Amino acid sequence: MGRSPAITIANIGVIVLGAILCAMASTPNASDLHTAPAPENLNSLLEPILKKYDLPALAGAIVTSKGLSAVGAVGVRKYGTDTPVTVNDQFHLGSDTKAMTATMLATLVEEGKLSWTTKLEQVFPDLAQKMDPAYRKVTLEQLLAHRAGFTDESWPQGKTFQDMHDLPGTPREQRAAYAAMILSERPVNQPGSAYLYSNRSYAVAGAIAEKVANDSWEDLMQKRLFQPLACRRAASARWALQAQEIRRTSINPGSTNFC
Repeated sequence: MGRSPAITIANIGVIVLGAILCAMASTPNASDLHTAPAPENLNSLLEPILKKYDLPALAGAIVTSKGLSAVGAVGVRKYGTDTPVTVNDQFHLGSDTKAMTATMLATLVEEGKLSWTTKLEQVFPDLAQKMDPAYRKVTLEQLLAHRAGFTDESWPQGKTFQDMHDLPGTPREQRAAYAAMILSERPVNQPGSAYLYSNRSYAVAGAIAEKVANDSWEDLMQKRLFQPLACRRAASARWALQAQEIRRTSINPGSTNFC
C-alpha cells in the first residue's frame, strides 16, 4: 500500500514530538540519578523568551539519540499567580494532537481496518443520506490533509462551544453528534480541490477511528500511541481533568492532549 503524504508529515511530527514528550515524562527522579546523569538545565535560555512574549510558562527539552540531554521549565502555572511551573507539570499541546491522531489512524490502516481511500459514506452509511452529497466521497487522506472542503469555523452554523459542551452523552457520543451536524452543512470548497486548515476534519477523523475500532478516541490514543511510546503521563483533556474531579468535554481529537 502506498505511503500517504499526509501521514508521512504526521509521522515526522509525532515522532519528534513524542520523543521530546516521552523524554520529559521520563525525567529522572531522585531514585534514578544513580543510573542516569542529570540533564542540563535550560532555564537560562528559556527565561528571555518567556519575558519577551509575556508568557505564563514555557518548557523545553533537547533530545538526542542518547536520550534527554537538557530540559527546563520557567514561569508560573497560572498567569498572575506565583506557583512556579516544573518539568513534571502537564502542558496542553493544542493542535499537535492532530499529528498524533493521524498516526493513531495509521495503525488502523496498517491493520487493514481502514485505507487512505476509505470514504465517509462507507464508514457512516447511516449518515450517508443526511450528509451533504459532496462529503460522501471524501476520503480519510483528504480529511487528514485538510482537503475535505470543511470551513475553518469549528462549530456548526449558529452553534457555540458551549452548545457542543452541553451535548448529551459520552465524549464519543458527542463527537458522533457533532460529526452529523457538520456533515449536513455545505462545504466551502469542492472536496479535494483546495487546502483549508479545519478542526472539523480531525473531529470527523477521530469519529472514524471510533466507529471502525469500536473504542473511544481517548482509549485508542492511550493504547495505540502513548503506551507503545512509553508516554506514561500523557492524557487527553478529559482524563487529566477527571483526575482533578472536573468534567470537561472536548470533542475535537485535534487539540486536546496533555503531556
